[in-house]
Amino acid sequence: SDLFSHVIDLGHQPSGTSFPLLDDPRTEPTYPVDLWRCDRCGLLQLGDRFSQIEEEISGVRSATHAAHAKSGTEALISELNLQPGMTYAHTRSPHGDGWEVELEAAGLLPARKDQPAELVLDIFGFMHSENFDHDFGETLEKMAPNGYFVIETHDAFQLISQGEFDTIRVGHPLYFRAHSLISALQRHGFAPISCSTTAAHGGALKLVAAKEGSADASVAARLTAEVAAGVGPGGDLSGIAQRMISTKSKLLDFLHSQQEAGVHVAGYGAPSRGVGLLNWLGVTSDLLPYTADLSPAKQGRRI
Repeated sequence: SDLFSHVIDLGHQPSGTSFPLLDDPRTEPTYPVDLWRCDRCGLLQLGDRFSQIEEEISGVRSATHAAHAKSGTEALISELNLQPGMTYAHTRSPHGDGWEVELEAAGLLPARKDQPAELVLDIFGFMHSENFDHDFGETLEKMAPNGYFVIETHDAFQLISQGEFDTIRVGHPLYFRAHSLISALQRHGFAPISCSTTAAHGGALKLVAAKEGSADASVAARLTAEVAAGVGPGGDLSGIAQRMISTKSKLLDFLHSQQEAGVHVAGYGAPSRGVGLLNWLGVTSDLLPYTADLSPAKQGRRI
């Protein structure tokens, strides 16, 4: 379509939550991982609209994630003047990211099914949506007229500007920049209030919005930065291909040099984004014989 521009092709990849048992002889199914940009709204998305793959939650809530949820909740309470007794609604990621424990510890209450929420959060949820505009609208309808919407998601600005191509994987069809999120909010009658980045999952975009209100300086600063880096609407995204090739070369050179020196390299953690990375690099057990992960659901398995 003339509305879409091709960004990058990572070939066929298995699901990011595919961790077969060591003795499982079956070949894993693979799916195309081909990233495109909508030139009308700027949304980055996988090109092949395969049915959403059911992803089992196989991770554990690490101390790092819990600390992030606590600091994120404290920041929202301070920024939005949230008070005990206010209601919240929380959409969920298949990976189990959630701030419910921290919100309720601060005195906020989960909204009933038929009750408008004064705070609506999406933490790494919408990037899994196969029908984003519909799902987005339904979620925003849960909000009270004077409420706030908060979304935290993988940051497509960092993905492009820093070459973080391992973020792109099967099961994550959507990748957001501030421009594309604000465009979606405006289609549903919402306006951005603030914009920031967090350290979650290697770097995330956090946007706060409301029905009424004016944006602070952080929103304009972020939009200006995206344009300056060439990742705003209509920007040239071809540089990610060169960064990918450079990263691949450096990683493989490192692994081969360690092998030649007789040094054994092992991994720490088995994140979903590691599946696509190792497959695209072509790394096998001769270069990386094993990795360790805290999750019992991933132990005794292979990538």
